[in-house]
Amino acid sequence: MERCPRAGSGSLTEIAGAVGLTRLALHDAFREHCGMTPQQYLRLVRLDGVRADLLAAPLAGVTIDEVALRWGFAHNRAFLLWYRERFGEWPAQTLRR
Repeated sequence: MERCPRAGSGSLTEIAGAVGLTRLALHDAFREHCGMTPQQYLRLVRLDGVRADLLAAPLAGVTIDEVALRWGFAHNRAFLLWYRERFGEWPAQTLRR
């Protein structure tokens, strides 16, 4: 699943099919072994990608919206709250580092 974290890179149904499972079987196995759903895991991978891109970004010319969209997030309240929960700071704080 880490090979397809960006938006549009494969649905859970496609991922399940690629490993020979139904979507429900993938969901159940993932929850049992990882303690979270595949969707939650992919969100964490994508949030990590956003953070890495923000930390690597030059201060001028890069917006949080662009980076978030690149990783499949609309720049909305949910994205901001997920980001803050994961990293303890807002995306704008990361970008200013």
